[in-house]
Formats: sequence, structure tokens, C-alpha cells
Amino acid sequence: MVITRWPRKACTIIRSSGDRSARVRILLASAASIRMPGTGPDLARVGGKYSDAWHVEHMRDPRSVVPASIMPGYPFLDQTLLDTSNISRRMKTLQTIGVPYTEEMIANADKDVVAQISPDTKEAKALLARYPKAQVRKFDGQAAGENVPPTELDAVIAYLQMLGTLVDFTKFDASGPNLR
Repeated sequence: MVITRWPRKACTIIRSSGDRSARVRILLASAASIRMPGTGPDLARVGGKYSDAWHVEHMRDPRSVVPASIMPGYPFLDQTLLDTSNISRRMKTLQTIGVPYTEEMIANADKDVVAQISPDTKEAKALLARYPKAQVRKFDGQAAGENVPPTELDAVIAYLQMLGTLVDFTKFDASGPNLR
């Protein structure tokens, strides 16, 4: 596994380490020392910082909200329906490699994707009963309804709006050993 655009040190780390998961851990742990260039902002706590409308506009035309942005626009996302046909199979595969999905999560995945963009439905209420911190609404700004399919823009904005919101910063130890 060699990625030629990465610095030589990263390629050496990848080739010389043990099993693949160990190589990935070593590479991620040493990313700061490799000085890999960042090309965008830290999105770790972007959830809730901006409105859905801001995200919609930013995804369609980034320079309309951030004039100095170098991000390309993704105007097609709100016109592209989200392909959920194999979400349960993907989750099952991720479960086999250690992602802690339960059988209930996998069984409800197809319904939950649609329920998340369908407020005021019994499916949305069931979703919130299972995931009390979930956000339920039509994220892409288009009209909500019972049979409105999710778009790729719904999925991206729902993901962005959750980033950093499930972390309890009151339990964060600022004197911890892993801080830079």
C-alpha cells in the first residue's frame, strides 16, 4: 500500500509496519510529524454552528457565503436521490470489522434514513425513541413530506450538523496526556 503523492516518510511507515490496522494507527498518529498539508477547515465541531440554509448555499456555491473559499461547488447534490438500497448490507459489513452496530440498528437502517427527513411521522418518532439526540427535519431546504425521498444533500448536511454534537465537553480533561 503505497500512495505516491504522500511524503516519503509516510510511504516508509506504511511499507515497514506490521498488519494493516497497525500501519493505519501509526500513520494517523504520526500525521502531524509528517506535516501533511491540510486543504480545508477542521469540521470536528461544525454541528449546529451554521444553519441548514447556510450549508445548502455553501454546498451549492461556496464562494457565495465564504468569498475566499477554494472548495468546489456541489450543486448536483440536492438533485441526486440518496441510494439507500444497500445500506443494511454496508452496515453488516462494517459490523464484521468492528463497528458496534447492533442487529436492531441494521434492521431499521432503511426506515431510519427516510424517517430522519420526515418530521411529524410515526417513523420519525420511532427514530427519536431509539436515538434521542438525532436531528429530524428536511435538511436540504426542500419541502418535507411522508413520501419525499432523501437527497445526497440531506445526507451531507445531516452528517455535518451532527459533527461534534455528541461529545460531552463537560467531561473533557484538558490536562490529558494526548493533547498537542
